[in-house]
Amino acid sequence: MQANSDEEVQNELNRMTGVVRERLGDHIYGTEADRLEDVVLHSLIHNGVKLSLLECYTNQIIADTFERLPGSKKVINTMPWQTWYEAADKLHLEAVTQSNLTQWNRSAAESLVEMSGDMLGLVVYSHMTQGGVQILVTLASPNGASVTQRSFGGHPDNIDQWALTLGLSHLRRWLLVHY
Repeated sequence: MQANSDEEVQNELNRMTGVVRERLGDHIYGTEADRLEDVVLHSLIHNGVKLSLLECYTNQIIADTFERLPGSKKVINTMPWQTWYEAADKLHLEAVTQSNLTQWNRSAAESLVEMSGDMLGLVVYSHMTQGGVQILVTLASPNGASVTQRSFGGHPDNIDQWALTLGLSHLRRWLLVHY
């Protein structure tokens, strides 16, 4: 790129930034040092949205990440249960089986909303399979429930990080659509 002035350079950079953002859409969540968890928390606070969060078999990675951020306790209600049977007991749900896993997560997310009175219920569930790990992200809202599922065959030490990213990305996209 050649330009005759700093202003022309800046204008061209702004144009190129717009093109990249248009092509990548909601895959871009910020600029510079923005972190996904900061962007999501800011959106929750800014829009007055309260969230109940349940994580099963993720080592509480999302809760721990949010806990370090100022203001998170005002909008995020973290459930202390880390296993399906603890959650099933507290939310009065049936046992998890391979055949009801998706429905169980949906019921858990809906029960979180009902129990807490929060607008959103997010369940992030890490499930071991023969081929690797399946991560289910289920978000209950006044508009219904949305589900994202991904399978990972990578190194087990990275699975919790994938759960964090997948859960936050799902929540962020919902917030973008509804606010």
